[in-house]
Amino acid sequence: QCGSPFLDLSFLFHQLLMGIEPHGLWAPVCIPTALLGDLPADICSMPKEVGPCMAYLPRWWYNQETELCSRFIYGGCQGNNNNFQSEAICMVVCQKMPDTR
Repeated sequence: QCGSPFLDLSFLFHQLLMGIEPHGLWAPVCIPTALLGDLPADICSMPKEVGPCMAYLPRWWYNQETELCSRFIYGGCQGNNNNFQSEAICMVVCQKMPDTR
């Protein structure tokens, strides 16, 4: 819906707001890719980090080698930002976007 040079984050924001307003209105959320800079690339290139704590939290991380989001168990503390609550959110943030340069 957004078109280049915008990133459509509608699905991501819809998922994040489901707990707040599960029957809310759907509207496109478009962010200029220039504002994001290398942020998604930086996050998505981080290694999987389970952290030292002993919680058992199913999470998803983006694996640059396979270009897929994979499930892992997060310990609940420390870790890094390559740590998503769902595969869908992981893919929205980390999927390869066409080069707009």
